[in-house]
Parts: sequence; C-alpha cells; structure tokens
Amino acid sequence: MRETGLTYQQWRQQWRFLKSIELLSERSNISSIANNLGFSSGSAFVYFFKKMSGVTPKAYIHIPKTSE
Repeated sequence: MRETGLTYQQWRQQWRFLKSIELLSERSNISSIANNLGFSSGSAFVYFFKKMSGVTPKAYIHIPKTSE
C-alpha cells in the first residue's frame, strides 16, 4: 500500500477498527460486530478492540464524547 505507507495487514486492522467504531456507534451488539468483521468469536473481537484502543468496546461506548 504505497499510498498509505502501511502494510496490507496494518491497513486491514485500521479498517476493521474504524468499522468497529462505526458499528458500535450504531449500537450493534458485540457478536454481530465480530461476525460482520470476520472475527472467530466475540471474545476475539474484544481482544482486538482493546489492543487497538486500550479499552473494551463496552467501555468505549461509555466514554463521554466531547463536543468541539
């Protein structure tokens, strides 16, 4: 991926992470998100999300959003 400077794996992880945030904002459940994004299980998705963001999906949903 010359345009992004990322390897395919890095690009795919970024895309999955951003898509998961979108799905979380739509109040999709963890199992549905995991399935839609090709994870083997809900717990595999939670592990991935926490690795990428530092918090679980449930905690992320409850983080107060600031308005600018």
